Amino acid sequence: MYNDGKIKDKELCGMTSEQPVVLGRRGFFCGILTVLMSLSLMGCSDIGSITAEQSAGYEIYKEFCGQCHERQSPKRYTAEDWPDVVDRMRSHMKEKKKRELTDEQAEHLLVFLKGHAKKK
Repeated sequence: MYNDGKIKDKELCGMTSEQPVVLGRRGFFCGILTVLMSLSLMGCSDIGSITAEQSAGYEIYKEFCGQCHERQSPKRYTAEDWPDVVDRMRSHMKEKKKRELTDEQAEHLLVFLKGHAKKK
């Protein structure tokens, strides 16, 4: 498949000839951009796996935590700190007339945030 750094597999990318594929500048930068976008779309890559119990909170995190600022990693605070942070954010949401969290949504969010919080 690889020969002197050139891709020759005709099945790769739907190629129909044996001509080598050489990435030019444009292809190189498109590849780098794709990798960077993939990393940014993952949100916080340090989240790891999400339990069924945490999944509702994760969806709330994706939906609400970012409407006023960039989403922060759950590891930014400890599990003990997150309730105060969420209360403060709920107050900001109300002041700024943003979509607010219900009490139930806040509880789901806390389950997720505490489950992925910074360890002491």
